Amino acid sequence: MIAVLLIFLINNAEIKSALDRKYASQKLTIGDPFNVTIEIVTDHGTKINGPFIDGVDSFVITDVKRKTVGEKGRNVDIFNLRLVPFQTGELEIPPLLFLNINDGQIDTLTSPSIPITIHSVLPAGMKDINRLKPAVEYPNYVPLIIFVAALAIGGLGYAGYRIYQKYCLTRTRPRPLPLPWIEAQIALENIPLASWLEKGLVKTYYYTLSEILKRYLERRFAFSALEQTTTEIMNCLKSLKTPMQEEFGHFFERADLVKYAKLRPPDEELSAALATARGLVQKTIPPDCAASEKKH
Repeated sequence: MIAVLLIFLINNAEIKSALDRKYASQKLTIGDPFNVTIEIVTDHGTKINGPFIDGVDSFVITDVKRKTVGEKGRNVDIFNLRLVPFQTGELEIPPLLFLNINDGQIDTLTSPSIPITIHSVLPAGMKDINRLKPAVEYPNYVPLIIFVAALAIGGLGYAGYRIYQKYCLTRTRPRPLPLPWIEAQIALENIPLASWLEKGLVKTYYYTLSEILKRYLERRFAFSALEQTTTEIMNCLKSLKTPMQEEFGHFFERADLVKYAKLRPPDEELSAALATARGLVQKTIPPDCAASEKKH
């Protein structure tokens, strides 16, 4: 693009309008700002008012700066305008109006128009904006279907997660223990008495009986019988005033002799030891629980 310089002379007033030189070789597109300079040369003492903008059609003026310089009895008013194009094609920057006031006489000055080319920013093969898609028919149930499907999937996922949590909880949650006397009676019933006596496992037999009774006392009367000696167990039974204290003590003392002193009781005592242990458990069941068991 070649810079344009146009000069008008009206009543000794000279007005020039030109595109700034740096935009002369630049390819301007929509939205690219550029500058236009207007110079008005008048006699000294003349006053210039303006510019008065009637309309700039395809441009927007974003800034106007003015500077006045005096030289050899004349004034030079320089107006620097910044414009932004919003249309494409071969355009013209329209004339701008100024008032020349000299000795009470008012003249109108009009700046020359400036031809300028504004290029499109669209791709080479694209002539215009793509056409709009056709309107969606109403009512459109697709968004509702998608929402309901997403809601259903979320609900199923949450239900599955809750079922999985319950499954994990049932696997990790320990089963509740039976009542102490029921647990002890079941354990005593499962002792293979005949097999152990036939194999000579007397020590194992008495050790098992002692552990079953200690666990029963620990759960029944709430003290750590499994970790105590016979003497300590007897002291706890006395302090708690439990029934059958002496009978428990005599049983544990005989069991200690078998376990630690290698005593082998007579066969009659060996067979009766299991029944003795059962009797100790049954006689120390809480009265209300014992009555309910008899009813059943």
